[in-house]
Amino acid sequence: MTIAIITDSSSDIPTSLSNSLEISVIPCHVTINDIDYKDGVDLTGDEFFTLLKTCSGFPRTSQPSIAEFKAIYENHLNLGHDIISIHVSSKLSGTVNSAMQAKASLGNPENIRIIDSRLASLALGLVVLQASRIAKTTPEIDKVHDTVVSACQRSQCFLALDTLEYLHRGGRIGKAQAFLGGVLNVKPILKLLDGEVEPVGRPRSIDRAIKRLCSLVSEVSPVSDVGIIYSTNLNNVEMLRESLSHIDTPKDILAARFGATLGTYVGPESIGVAVISSP
Repeated sequence: MTIAIITDSSSDIPTSLSNSLEISVIPCHVTINDIDYKDGVDLTGDEFFTLLKTCSGFPRTSQPSIAEFKAIYENHLNLGHDIISIHVSSKLSGTVNSAMQAKASLGNPENIRIIDSRLASLALGLVVLQASRIAKTTPEIDKVHDTVVSACQRSQCFLALDTLEYLHRGGRIGKAQAFLGGVLNVKPILKLLDGEVEPVGRPRSIDRAIKRLCSLVSEVSPVSDVGIIYSTNLNNVEMLRESLSHIDTPKDILAARFGATLGTYVGPESIGVAVISSP
Protein backbone atom coordinates (compact mmCIF):
# COMPACT_ATOMS: atom_id res chain seq x y z
CA MET A 1 0.00 0.00 0.00
CA THR A 2 1.34 3.42 -0.95
CA ILE A 3 1.57 5.91 1.91
CA ALA A 4 1.07 9.53 0.83
CA ILE A 5 2.94 12.16 2.84
CA ILE A 6 1.16 15.49 3.16
CA THR A 7 2.30 18.69 4.86
CA ASP A 8 1.64 22.43 4.69
CA SER A 9 3.80 25.18 3.25
CA SER A 10 5.04 26.33 6.66
CA SER A 11 7.40 23.33 6.45
CA ASP A 12 9.51 25.46 4.06
CA ILE A 13 10.62 22.47 1.97
CA PRO A 14 12.02 23.68 -1.36
CA THR A 15 9.40 23.10 -4.06
CA SER A 16 11.82 21.23 -6.31
CA LEU A 17 12.49 18.76 -3.48
CA SER A 18 8.86 18.21 -2.48
CA ASN A 19 7.97 17.67 -6.14
CA SER A 20 10.75 15.15 -6.72
CA LEU A 21 9.77 13.20 -3.59
CA GLU A 22 6.04 13.43 -4.39
CA ILE A 23 5.24 15.14 -1.09
CA SER A 24 1.89 16.94 -1.22
CA VAL A 25 2.21 20.48 0.17
CA ILE A 26 -0.98 22.37 0.99
CA PRO A 27 -0.31 26.10 0.79
CA CYS A 28 -1.07 28.36 3.72
CA HIS A 29 -2.38 31.82 2.88
CA VAL A 30 -0.99 35.30 3.41
CA THR A 31 -2.94 38.50 2.75
CA ILE A 32 -0.88 41.53 1.79
CA ASN A 33 -2.44 44.84 0.79
CA ASP A 34 -5.83 43.05 0.72
CA ILE A 35 -4.60 40.48 -1.82
CA ASP A 36 -4.66 36.80 -0.86
CA TYR A 37 -1.57 34.81 -1.86
CA LYS A 38 -0.90 31.10 -1.59
CA ASP A 39 2.41 30.55 0.15
CA GLY A 40 4.90 28.91 -2.19
CA VAL A 41 2.58 29.23 -5.18
CA ASP A 42 1.85 32.89 -5.88
CA LEU A 43 4.98 34.57 -4.51
CA THR A 44 8.71 34.04 -4.88
CA GLY A 45 10.91 34.68 -1.86
CA ASP A 46 12.24 37.92 -3.30
CA GLU A 47 8.72 39.15 -4.10
CA PHE A 48 7.44 38.31 -0.64
CA PHE A 49 10.23 39.97 1.36
CA THR A 50 10.03 43.07 -0.84
CA LEU A 51 6.30 43.27 -0.11
CA LEU A 52 6.89 42.63 3.59
CA LYS A 53 9.18 45.65 3.84
CA THR A 54 6.98 47.97 1.77
CA CYS A 55 3.36 46.93 2.37
CA SER A 56 0.86 49.11 4.18
CA GLY A 57 -0.25 47.50 7.41
CA PHE A 58 0.94 44.02 8.42
CA PRO A 59 0.38 40.80 6.43
CA ARG A 60 -2.25 38.38 7.74
CA THR A 61 -1.57 34.67 7.60
CA SER A 62 -4.20 31.95 7.65
CA GLN A 63 -4.33 28.17 7.53
CA PRO A 64 -5.49 26.14 4.52
CA SER A 65 -9.24 25.69 4.44
CA ILE A 66 -11.13 22.54 5.33
CA ALA A 67 -12.16 22.27 1.68
CA GLU A 68 -8.52 22.37 0.54
CA PHE A 69 -7.63 19.55 2.92
CA LYS A 70 -10.69 17.53 1.95
CA ALA A 71 -9.85 17.79 -1.75
CA ILE A 72 -6.30 16.52 -1.35
CA TYR A 73 -7.37 13.75 1.04
CA GLU A 74 -10.08 12.59 -1.36
CA ASN A 75 -7.61 12.56 -4.24
CA HIS A 76 -5.22 10.25 -2.39
CA LEU A 77 -7.99 8.03 -1.03
CA ASN A 78 -9.38 7.60 -4.54
CA LEU A 79 -5.91 6.45 -5.63
CA GLY A 80 -5.94 3.84 -2.88
CA HIS A 81 -3.33 5.59 -0.75
CA ASP A 82 -2.96 5.65 3.01
CA ILE A 83 -2.23 9.16 4.30
CA ILE A 84 0.10 10.63 6.89
CA SER A 85 -0.53 14.35 7.22
CA ILE A 86 2.12 16.24 9.24
CA HIS A 87 1.58 19.88 10.14
CA VAL A 88 2.78 23.03 11.86
CA SER A 89 2.31 23.31 15.62
CA SER A 90 -1.29 23.79 16.71
CA LYS A 91 0.02 26.41 19.17
CA LEU A 92 1.04 28.57 16.21
CA SER A 93 -1.69 27.88 13.64
CA GLY A 94 -5.14 26.41 13.11
CA THR A 95 -3.84 24.17 10.31
CA VAL A 96 -4.16 20.93 12.29
CA ASN A 97 -7.75 21.84 13.17
CA SER A 98 -8.61 22.30 9.47
CA ALA A 99 -7.05 18.91 8.72
CA MET A 100 -9.01 17.23 11.52
CA GLN A 101 -12.29 18.73 10.35
CA ALA A 102 -11.60 17.61 6.78
CA LYS A 103 -10.94 14.08 8.01
CA ALA A 104 -14.18 14.15 10.02
CA SER A 105 -16.12 15.27 6.96
CA LEU A 106 -14.88 12.12 5.21
CA GLY A 107 -16.08 9.87 8.02
CA ASN A 108 -12.81 9.79 10.01
CA PRO A 109 -11.15 7.04 7.95
CA GLU A 110 -8.56 5.07 9.91
CA ASN A 111 -6.00 5.36 7.11
CA ILE A 112 -5.70 9.14 7.48
CA ARG A 113 -3.25 9.93 10.29
CA ILE A 114 -2.89 13.59 11.24
CA ILE A 115 0.16 14.59 13.28
CA ASP A 116 0.53 17.85 15.19
CA SER A 117 4.30 18.16 14.88
CA ARG A 118 4.65 20.90 17.54
CA LEU A 119 7.22 22.25 15.07
CA ALA A 120 7.47 24.89 12.36
CA SER A 121 9.58 25.79 9.36
CA LEU A 122 12.46 23.50 8.45
CA ALA A 123 12.24 21.55 11.72
CA LEU A 124 8.89 20.36 10.40
CA GLY A 125 10.37 20.08 6.91
CA LEU A 126 13.15 17.72 8.00
CA VAL A 127 10.60 15.45 9.69
CA VAL A 128 8.46 15.43 6.55
CA LEU A 129 11.47 14.55 4.40
CA GLN A 130 12.38 11.74 6.77
CA ALA A 131 8.76 10.52 6.65
CA SER A 132 8.88 10.45 2.87
CA ARG A 133 12.03 8.32 2.88
CA ILE A 134 10.60 5.88 5.41
CA ALA A 135 7.24 5.59 3.68
CA LYS A 136 8.93 4.41 0.48
CA THR A 137 10.43 1.40 2.26
CA THR A 138 7.92 0.72 5.05
CA PRO A 139 4.37 0.10 3.81
CA GLU A 140 2.83 -0.26 7.31
CA ILE A 141 1.13 3.01 8.25
CA ASP A 142 1.42 2.35 12.00
CA LYS A 143 5.21 1.99 11.77
CA VAL A 144 5.60 5.12 9.67
CA HIS A 145 3.30 7.07 12.01
CA ASP A 146 5.24 6.02 15.12
CA THR A 147 8.58 6.82 13.47
CA VAL A 148 7.35 10.29 12.50
CA VAL A 149 6.07 11.02 16.02
CA SER A 150 9.48 10.01 17.40
CA ALA A 151 11.28 12.27 14.92
CA CYS A 152 9.03 15.20 15.89
CA GLN A 153 10.00 14.72 19.54
CA ARG A 154 13.71 14.80 18.62
CA SER A 155 13.52 17.85 16.35
CA GLN A 156 14.50 21.38 17.25
CA CYS A 157 14.81 24.72 15.50
CA PHE A 158 17.03 27.63 16.54
CA LEU A 159 16.66 31.06 14.93
CA ALA A 160 18.68 34.26 14.94
CA LEU A 161 16.55 37.26 14.02
CA ASP A 162 17.60 40.72 12.95
CA THR A 163 14.73 42.19 14.97
CA LEU A 164 11.75 41.09 17.07
CA GLU A 165 9.56 43.67 15.32
CA TYR A 166 7.81 41.19 13.04
CA LEU A 167 7.12 38.61 15.74
CA HIS A 168 5.76 41.35 17.97
CA ARG A 169 3.55 42.93 15.31
CA GLY A 170 2.26 39.53 14.27
CA GLY A 171 1.31 38.52 17.80
CA ARG A 172 3.55 35.42 17.83
CA ILE A 173 6.25 36.66 20.19
CA GLY A 174 5.38 34.40 23.14
CA LYS A 175 8.06 34.20 25.83
CA ALA A 176 10.44 36.21 23.65
CA GLN A 177 8.46 39.19 24.97
CA ALA A 178 11.13 39.23 27.68
CA PHE A 179 13.61 40.52 25.10
CA LEU A 180 11.55 43.56 24.15
CA GLY A 181 12.79 46.86 25.51
CA GLY A 182 16.23 45.42 26.16
CA VAL A 183 19.58 46.15 24.60
CA LEU A 184 19.40 47.63 21.12
CA ASN A 185 21.31 46.34 18.08
CA VAL A 186 21.29 42.69 19.10
CA LYS A 187 20.40 39.53 17.18
CA PRO A 188 17.78 37.76 19.30
CA ILE A 189 18.15 33.97 19.30
CA LEU A 190 15.02 31.92 19.79
CA LYS A 191 14.16 28.25 19.87
CA LEU A 192 10.92 26.44 19.24
CA LEU A 193 10.08 24.36 22.32
CA ASP A 194 6.89 22.29 22.49
CA GLY A 195 5.36 24.39 19.75
CA GLU A 196 6.13 27.77 21.28
CA VAL A 197 8.85 30.38 20.81
CA GLU A 198 11.32 30.77 23.68
CA PRO A 199 14.26 33.20 24.06
CA VAL A 200 17.79 31.83 24.17
CA GLY A 201 20.21 34.75 23.91
CA ARG A 202 21.01 38.22 22.54
CA PRO A 203 24.41 38.31 20.83
CA ARG A 204 25.44 41.68 19.44
CA SER A 205 26.51 40.61 15.95
CA ILE A 206 25.62 38.09 13.28
CA ASP A 207 29.04 36.42 13.73
CA ARG A 208 28.31 35.81 17.39
CA ALA A 209 24.78 34.74 16.59
CA ILE A 210 26.05 32.09 14.18
CA LYS A 211 28.53 30.83 16.79
CA ARG A 212 25.66 30.56 19.27
CA LEU A 213 23.53 28.65 16.77
CA CYS A 214 26.38 26.19 16.31
CA SER A 215 26.82 25.74 20.05
CA LEU A 216 23.10 24.97 20.36
CA VAL A 217 23.47 22.29 17.70
CA SER A 218 26.45 20.86 19.58
CA GLU A 219 24.34 20.62 22.73
CA VAL A 220 21.81 18.33 21.02
CA SER A 221 24.33 16.28 19.03
CA PRO A 222 24.65 13.69 17.64
CA VAL A 223 22.15 14.64 14.96
CA SER A 224 20.91 12.68 11.97
CA ASP A 225 19.45 15.55 9.92
CA VAL A 226 20.43 19.22 9.63
CA GLY A 227 18.96 22.09 7.65
CA ILE A 228 19.71 25.79 7.34
CA ILE A 229 16.82 28.20 6.89
CA TYR A 230 17.16 31.87 5.90
CA SER A 231 15.09 34.80 4.76
CA THR A 232 17.16 37.18 2.62
CA ASN A 233 20.93 36.88 3.08
CA LEU A 234 22.72 33.96 1.41
CA ASN A 235 26.04 35.08 2.86
CA ASN A 236 24.75 34.15 6.31
CA VAL A 237 23.88 30.67 4.99
CA GLU A 238 27.47 30.09 3.88
CA MET A 239 28.84 31.41 7.18
CA LEU A 240 26.60 29.04 9.12
CA ARG A 241 27.35 26.10 6.84
CA GLU A 242 31.09 26.62 7.32
CA SER A 243 30.69 26.86 11.09
CA LEU A 244 28.60 23.68 11.20
CA SER A 245 31.32 21.81 9.30
CA HIS A 246 33.40 21.83 12.48
CA ILE A 247 30.65 19.96 14.37
CA ASP A 248 29.72 16.28 14.03
CA THR A 249 26.88 16.81 11.57
CA PRO A 250 25.90 15.10 8.30
CA LYS A 251 27.80 16.31 5.24
CA ASP A 252 24.59 16.96 3.33
CA ILE A 253 22.99 20.04 4.90
CA LEU A 254 19.78 21.21 3.26
CA ALA A 255 19.44 24.96 2.75
CA ALA A 256 15.95 26.40 2.38
CA ARG A 257 14.23 29.75 2.47
CA PHE A 258 11.45 30.95 4.72
CA GLY A 259 8.18 31.11 2.83
CA ALA A 260 5.57 33.78 3.37
CA THR A 261 3.89 31.99 6.29
CA LEU A 262 6.89 32.02 8.64
CA GLY A 263 8.70 34.83 6.85
CA THR A 264 5.93 37.19 7.95
CA TYR A 265 7.00 36.73 11.56
CA VAL A 266 10.78 36.27 11.38
CA GLY A 267 11.39 39.12 8.93
CA PRO A 268 14.38 39.90 6.68
CA GLU A 269 17.98 38.96 7.57
CA SER A 270 16.92 35.94 9.66
CA ILE A 271 18.98 32.76 9.76
CA GLY A 272 18.36 29.50 11.57
CA VAL A 273 19.21 25.86 11.87
CA ALA A 274 16.93 22.86 12.30
CA VAL A 275 18.05 19.44 13.49
CA ILE A 276 16.77 15.99 14.27
CA SER A 277 18.78 14.41 17.07
CA SER A 278 19.83 10.81 16.53
CA PRO A 279 17.66 8.24 18.32
